[in-house]
Amino acid sequence: ICLTTGMRHLSWYLDNDCSCHLMGERYMFQDLKPKRGGCVTFGGLKHNLLSISQLYDNGYDVSFNKGECIVKNQNDQWAWHKKLGHANLRLISKLKKHNLVRGLPSLVYKTDILCDVCQKEKQVKGSFKSKNIVSTSRALELLHIDLFVTTRTASMSGKHYGLVVVDDYSKWTWVMFLNHKDESFKVFSIFYKRVQNETSLLEVGDLLEKSAKKH
Repeated sequence: ICLTTGMRHLSWYLDNDCSCHLMGERYMFQDLKPKRGGCVTFGGLKHNLLSISQLYDNGYDVSFNKGECIVKNQNDQWAWHKKLGHANLRLISKLKKHNLVRGLPSLVYKTDILCDVCQKEKQVKGSFKSKNIVSTSRALELLHIDLFVTTRTASMSGKHYGLVVVDDYSKWTWVMFLNHKDESFKVFSIFYKRVQNETSLLEVGDLLEKSAKKH
C-alpha cells in the first residue's frame, strides 16, 4: 500500500496494528505492478510503517529488548553460510552442535538450492592441449606477451615490472624490466622495431651465405 501524500517518507516505524507494510515512495519498490480496482487511502500518515504481523508471516523473528528492536530471519541458512566464510553444511551443523558460534540457530538447509559463489569457486578449467604442429611459418608472425610484477624482490636496477615476449615460431624469449606498468607499450614498440631490423639482417646474411656457397 502506498501513501497518497506528496511528502518524502524516509523514516520507518514498526507497527503492531497494521496488517501490511505502508510506504510512500515508489522508488522503494523493486517490482511494482499497478492494478485496477478500488483503492484505500490513509489520511494523515507521515511515515512508512512496517507491519510486524507481515514480518512474522514472511519468516522473520521480531524481538524487543530495552529500547531496541531486532528483526532477523528465523531460518536464514545462506546468510550464516556467507558469514562463516562459505562453510559447508556439515561444518555449520558441527559448530551448532558444540555451541562454538554464539547466536547460531538450528537451521534447516535445503539441498536443492546452490550457492552461486561456491559454484563458481569450485569450477575447474579444462587444460589446454599442447600442439605438436607449429601454426606459424616465420619469426615474429605471432608473439605471446605477458606483464608481471615482483612486489617483494626488485631487479638489479631496482625495477618491479617485467615484460616477457615469446616468439611462437622460434620459441625465442625476451624479458624486459620496467619502472612502471604504463611503460610497457613504449618499451615493446622500441623492442619490436629493433627485433625486426635484426631479423631482416639475419635473413639477408643467410641469403648471402647460401649464394656464396653456390658460387
